[in-house]
Amino acid sequence: MERRGAAAATAGPQRPGARGRNDQGRRHGTATAHRRRPSLTRTSRHGRIADQASIRSGGFAGGRAARRATLPRVTRYLVVPGRGVPSPDHWSRSWVRDHPEYQWAPEPPGPPYVAAERVAALHAAISADSEPAILVAHSAGCLTVAVWASQHVGPVQAALLVTSPYVDPDWTPAPHETVDVFIGHVPREPLPFRSIVVASHNDPHATFAQCEAYARDWGSELFDAGAVGHLDSKTGFGPWPDGERLVRSLAQRPPASTNA
Repeated sequence: MERRGAAAATAGPQRPGARGRNDQGRRHGTATAHRRRPSLTRTSRHGRIADQASIRSGGFAGGRAARRATLPRVTRYLVVPGRGVPSPDHWSRSWVRDHPEYQWAPEPPGPPYVAAERVAALHAAISADSEPAILVAHSAGCLTVAVWASQHVGPVQAALLVTSPYVDPDWTPAPHETVDVFIGHVPREPLPFRSIVVASHNDPHATFAQCEAYARDWGSELFDAGAVGHLDSKTGFGPWPDGERLVRSLAQRPPASTNA
């Protein structure tokens, strides 16, 4: 299968067993919530980790097998859609369709995007079970997660935040806009759980630097996906194996804190 993303330089010493992999993007680590945020460090897209602490804690490469064996198996994944309705071949639809442990939170209603309603629906889905969930959000769904985390607590282990659109703090929607003004005030404090922000170099809804700022403010790692547009079916995603690897990396790490 053709791999997407811009090539990146190797970050740090090569781990044993990592030879022969193509490094087609970078992920940058920031501190987890409630810790002082250091400068972003670089990792490769396919698992070489420059930060040795990330390896010891079960980072993108999965950590040590013995440590993985002690972690609870995650069986609940909540997919948080963006403003519109994902097309039938969108990667999020295939994940929900093909994996019974994935479900919508909420079912994509399409425009208009009323943030308070989306946040309430996400809270209901999270609260429906005491088992910690991993959130997988795309586009405006990332903002839904940020607003939810600023207002509620619940059993969330981690979140994958994919191509979040940038909203200027002083933005006010025009009358025809399908996003309400509430989402214009995006919370920028650290999230109380582990998270990865996936950023694109040619996303029409946010620059790479704007996504990098989100990652710093939210205490997230930053994954450089390359030039992948808005990472939707219009740009060929479709199947998204890198996303599946990122979700697995979050499932293989212990929670950063308890958000319950």
